[in-house]
Amino acid sequence: LTCATPQCNALHLGIVRCVPICKISARCALDLARWPYHTQDCRWWFDQNEDVKVLNKIRILTANASSRTSSKGKGTWCMTSIVANTTTLEYPSGSKHTVKEFMIGLNHNPNTAIVGVYCPVLALAIFNLTIAWLNSLANERTKLALISLAYHCLHLTPVAWLALSPTLPATTYVLFVLALFNRFLRNLPVSNKSNWTKIILNSTLANYILDAEYLSIGHKKVANTHLGSKLVKLIDQVVFVVHVIVYLVLFVTCIPMRYENPVKNASICAS
Repeated sequence: LTCATPQCNALHLGIVRCVPICKISARCALDLARWPYHTQDCRWWFDQNEDVKVLNKIRILTANASSRTSSKGKGTWCMTSIVANTTTLEYPSGSKHTVKEFMIGLNHNPNTAIVGVYCPVLALAIFNLTIAWLNSLANERTKLALISLAYHCLHLTPVAWLALSPTLPATTYVLFVLALFNRFLRNLPVSNKSNWTKIILNSTLANYILDAEYLSIGHKKVANTHLGSKLVKLIDQVVFVVHVIVYLVLFVTCIPMRYENPVKNASICAS
């Protein structure tokens, strides 16, 4: 703990309040489970025998901080809790000392991270859904899939540890491979297609999906009896539905929606 010259502020009642600026070295545990709304739990210890004067000052600071609330704090980090306890530490020499342990909770206010990372990721997810909506036989689908993959490499590589980033490139690869696979199926002779393919296409569920024209664009609404065209259309529409479900699940699981604003309940905020 090192403290510099006190910083003084003149209040509107004519009172001058001076507060020392102190730097504390603490051991912190970083929690990125709900990134970018990550938190840090920090601890530091004082020997009660050697730092009595410092402890008295911190007790006063603790009382003031716990009773102070700020509704206008806009800092990057906010202290959400502070707790003081007495604990026993065992030193490497084998001796044990009773020390004062302080635990504070820090919470990150991540407005910039949301705009700078999540918005492009969500835009890319919508772009992938648009690609999945296209017909596999359309040349635009393969071109747009390549553009999506290039965007992954340019934008999401620096934040590859983000929960959504490994999933989005994987879905784009699937789109690209399925487009090529469907082109191959379309060109196969009818005799090469097995009986189970005909059974699937003649099922009630397949007919229901094939009749849902709004699930895909690029398919002409004609009486098409070509087995390859029906199979390609069925795969395209199933892939689109699967993509919608996957992205909804990712949105619910990876993007924190139950975040409690640290500024609202914070004691002290600072950049």
